Amino acid sequence: MVRGRRQREEVLRKADLIWSRKERELRAFFDDLFDWFMEGEIDVAEVDNLLRLRIPILTKEDRAKIIQMLLDAKHELEIEGVI
Repeated sequence: MVRGRRQREEVLRKADLIWSRKERELRAFFDDLFDWFMEGEIDVAEVDNLLRLRIPILTKEDRAKIIQMLLDAKHELEIEGVI
């Protein structure tokens, strides 16, 4: 187990860097997705399609939960008169 310790640490550091970059990219994507949906630029079907294309590891249930969260947020903002 001691052999390759340095290489293992290098691989783990690289994985952390990749994960950090992907996390920032996903946050930016979700920020845009929220705005697009709230502004009516995209509908539920387009949200589902974008989620499927951008984050293929999401399950159907994951996508449904995200869509429901967006619908709930939009409804709440409409009630408050924000949109």
